[in-house]
Amino acid sequence: DTTGGRCGDFQLHRLTASGHGDADMDERIISIIGEGVEFAVATDHNHHTDYQPTIDELGGREYVTAVTGNEVSTPAGHFNAFPLEPNDAPVEHRIGDAKTLFTMIRAQQNRFGITPVIQLNHPRWGGIDYFGQTRLDPVSAATASPEFSYDFDTIEVLNENTAWGYRNAEVGGAISTGSGKHSVLEDWFHLLNRGHRYAAVGNSDSHHVEEVIAGVPRNYMPSATDDPGAINAADVARRLRERNVFTTTGPFLSVRVNDQPLGSTVNALGRPVNVSLRIQAASWIDVDRVKFIFNGDVLREIPVPASREVERLNTTVELALPHDGWLAVIVEGDEPLAPIVHAGGGRDVLPIAIANPVWVDQDGDGQWTSPAVRMRDIMLSGEFERMRASGRLASLGAHEQALILENASVLGRAVAIPLIEAGLTSPDRVVLLTAAKV
Repeated sequence: DTTGGRCGDFQLHRLTASGHGDADMDERIISIIGEGVEFAVATDHNHHTDYQPTIDELGGREYVTAVTGNEVSTPAGHFNAFPLEPNDAPVEHRIGDAKTLFTMIRAQQNRFGITPVIQLNHPRWGGIDYFGQTRLDPVSAATASPEFSYDFDTIEVLNENTAWGYRNAEVGGAISTGSGKHSVLEDWFHLLNRGHRYAAVGNSDSHHVEEVIAGVPRNYMPSATDDPGAINAADVARRLRERNVFTTTGPFLSVRVNDQPLGSTVNALGRPVNVSLRIQAASWIDVDRVKFIFNGDVLREIPVPASREVERLNTTVELALPHDGWLAVIVEGDEPLAPIVHAGGGRDVLPIAIANPVWVDQDGDGQWTSPAVRMRDIMLSGEFERMRASGRLASLGAHEQALILENASVLGRAVAIPLIEAGLTSPDRVVLLTAAKV
């Protein structure tokens, strides 16, 4: 039951304009409608495509709302911009400086009167990866590149049907990670920990009719209308900028924290928070577990009862949070989605859903403190010594331990060196990499 929410695929292509794949214009529209995509963004490479005339010719206006976008494909990476005007000239794509490029994209006009959304496409896909080209550190989320800009809205953490970007190459095991050397999901965690607020999204990046199908993954947002043909692009952009969205390859989520929607800042007043969670799925979609992610680490994991009924879980979970931070929900299934969505790129398509965070002001002081600032403040105060003496450092999540390590030098060599040596033996990848770096 998706009442009150509409889904969108924000990266879609056709052969004629993008130059690869196999979908002509009629096939592109039929495949979008056939897969139930309700808000479709045309994002041919460095080209403005208008789906509307073909939608009208095919009698599809009641099934989908489409807007023009552009996958601006540059030396610095690939970026989606939408909504745009079909007849306007595409932005110059040979620019390697993201600061200049993003400013030009933001200045583009559209009939909705809104600033275009900027989405980072597959930012760890080797050779066309924004994070790689601008040398974004895969642990600290920092870069010295003068061509890097933080002025974007969303990050594609799931790309194509196989959800490239979800796993690290080093820990992928038998699951291929393609050309990606690092996890975009982890990059997103690191950025959130440093106070940035970007929405995680997932898109099919489909250039095909069947090889990579449209709508897997897709994004769901609250909507003022349940009519797929009457979705307002300005409302979609607002929901994305509010981070009130989840992305999925199958499971459908309803999540609220203290009765607040995704993207909210929740004042917990020093008390545990209540996460209300409902999971629905089609009979062919497996759902096995829910992970509650606090500041990048699994705070709690609960199983989902084995069932093929539509409703898999409907519960409220109380979580005691130790301090301010962000809280996200990830749902996973272990059984591939084949044959409904077949394997590709040497990898099965698995059920994954990621709900964007809420930001929890746990101490109720009216100010949210990022994990990076909190760990820095601990290192600069007497609290670090008290935590070390009591053994409470070990109770921190791996991402928070890594933030402690980043600031270890402020306490001098006598303290920093033992911390770094311990980090180098850590079983947690983020701690190990941070220790090696510092």
